[in-house]
Amino acid sequence: MRITTHDFDGKPAWLLSAPGGASALVAARGATLLSWSPDGEVFSGYRNAAELEEAAGGRGLIEAPWVGPLAGGRYTWDGQSYQLEADTSGRCLRVHDCEFQRERSADALILRAELPAVTGYPWPIGLQVVYALGDSSAGTHNLSVSVEVTNRGESCAPVALAWNGYMRFPQLASISKMSATVSARTKIAADAQGIPAPGDAALTGVSTPVEWPVLGASRIDSTFTSLVPTSDGIVATVLTDPARERDIILAQEPSEAPYVRLWTGDTLERGAREALLVAPASALPNAFNRSDQVGRVALAPGQSRSLTVTISYPAGASGAARKSN
Repeated sequence: MRITTHDFDGKPAWLLSAPGGASALVAARGATLLSWSPDGEVFSGYRNAAELEEAAGGRGLIEAPWVGPLAGGRYTWDGQSYQLEADTSGRCLRVHDCEFQRERSADALILRAELPAVTGYPWPIGLQVVYALGDSSAGTHNLSVSVEVTNRGESCAPVALAWNGYMRFPQLASISKMSATVSARTKIAADAQGIPAPGDAALTGVSTPVEWPVLGASRIDSTFTSLVPTSDGIVATVLTDPARERDIILAQEPSEAPYVRLWTGDTLERGAREALLVAPASALPNAFNRSDQVGRVALAPGQSRSLTVTISYPAGASGAARKSN
């Protein structure tokens, strides 16, 4: 894999190029994925510096040290109440506001940043993000995204993380003709702001796998859990272009990321419903305010929490029929 510096509309970025022809573009700002083109563009990222700055929709966003909204921008941890200083919706843009630095490596793009303690979150954290391209013997182009967060503070901190993948097919102008499958047994009940219902009321059973043979006009904004792994121990969310028999497969480790959110992007000002958001997460939205999430977010001083996502797409310009499991 070759890594070169790149000017993204005046902003620093890196271009990753694989021997098989796939490429990816990653901004220094927030270690944000801007593009992945294994055989045509399959990622709906920001198109210019203004969009990257605004971060609308969280395209390619790494969410840390919390995931989704915190109710009212407030939470209680270890008996102490905290109020976020700025965004009262409680949505996390802290990583996006960082300028990451590259650590030299020939095999992967390794980016690092440090987040200082701030009002509302008094724990410093270290961040490492690794992007790598590869081709598999199964005939797929692969992109892996690995995020690691380390508690640099002197006390136990609440830490959660997620990654927002906006996936699309090159030949489809919208998601309406796309199919989607999630291997999950539980759907999270949440309010209009995305805050899950209290306690066990948040857990609603669903038949597995959860399937949309054709997305059509379906409006989806749902988080799923009780994920069902494959024989390889990973959980695969599968998006399909039925007409061309092509799959985008997004794999996550259920021990690291027991949740996955799907969103059809209906309210995006630019590119509404042109891509499907698939967002693996280590914890629920508003997890800092939930007693049933303490074990998922508590991170001791010096300890790290990680999340790895691997996305696969068939190689070959003419397409490849997906393999049956």
